[in-house]
Amino acid sequence: SKKKKAKKEKEKKHRKEKGKGKKMGAVDQDAFGKYGILKESDFFKKQQEFTVWMLDVQGIGDTSQLTKFELKEHFKAYMEDYNTATLPHDKYIDYSTWEMEQWKKKKEIGRKEEKKLGRLVVGI
Repeated sequence: SKKKKAKKEKEKKHRKEKGKGKKMGAVDQDAFGKYGILKESDFFKKQQEFTVWMLDVQGIGDTSQLTKFELKEHFKAYMEDYNTATLPHDKYIDYSTWEMEQWKKKKEIGRKEEKKLGRLVVGI
């Protein structure tokens, strides 16, 4: 089950962090894995969201200038935020859905403005 898998991943991470001598930060147990659990193998699946996150959060617009190792390290940071549900915005979780919601909002604003002007908008 997802809960068992998430718990196993968390325990594995805890052992890894403990072995490094670092203190693990507090994680909201209800939020961990809220959007699923990302792994390094999900890089291509979440590439669009990761690229937007790199630009907005890390300030890196051209990821082609990074080495494979640097890119992997940045993706690990993205995975950490994704898995602990601490990303600063929903667009970094599912960009296509966020983009569609933005389009619908703009469309609705356009309709309201057209109604204010007393015009009937056909086909929108």
